[in-house]
Amino acid sequence: MFFEGYDPPDYYLLDEFLTGEHKIIRGAIRNWVNRSVKSVIEAAAHEHTFPVYLVKEPAGLGTLGPFTPQAETTSSPGPFF
Repeated sequence: MFFEGYDPPDYYLLDEFLTGEHKIIRGAIRNWVNRSVKSVIEAAAHEHTFPVYLVKEPAGLGTLGPFTPQAETTSSPGPFF
């Protein structure tokens, strides 16, 4: 587990491919894990349970799955609609 303030090494130099927005998202997820997950995950593993309530928070943040922007609509919907 990572410790508070620990900066993991970037062995594959992936940080150079991340935008500022990506780094903000990564930081937000790390903070959420430190705040909400670390305190319950070991007990859940010992009890062989899954803390389902933890899924709601990242879903609310919009980080649970990929974001796909909606395509612009046209006046003609096309042959498949």
